[in-house]
Amino acid sequence: MMPCGPCMDGTRVGLLDKISAWANDPDAKNIFWINGSPGSGKSAVAASVVKMLRDMHQLGSFYVFKHGHAKLANPLAVWCTIVYDLVQIPPPSCYGQFHVDLRKRILTLLKDGEFDAGHKVVMAQFTGLVQGPFSGLKLPGCLWW
Repeated sequence: MMPCGPCMDGTRVGLLDKISAWANDPDAKNIFWINGSPGSGKSAVAASVVKMLRDMHQLGSFYVFKHGHAKLANPLAVWCTIVYDLVQIPPPSCYGQFHVDLRKRILTLLKDGEFDAGHKVVMAQFTGLVQGPFSGLKLPGCLWW
């Protein structure tokens, strides 16, 4: 869920071009950090980036924090939301077997009770729900990590 809509046509073009170049650079850093004052358009930029990455079949998940919004201000929801999205979103063809294997690992982990998804430590959620299931999987050539 995005807290707002994307940027208006013709606005933030330079920033969105910079983000697009970053998203398509396999040697770029893993995180593109956007910061600014309240009301400066960060959420609109994020909504535009989510749409752009979805259109390019490069988005597995996203999470937006929003101050004062109970569901969007809880850091404990981040990894559960991302993992939920990763097992729900039908992948483009290049993700094929990778997605099938990842989904199977995550669902088995939860079904067998090997991990408590309600764990109250964010790092434990990441280690159990993301790092563990991803470890050892062969990434297809179309994925950049």
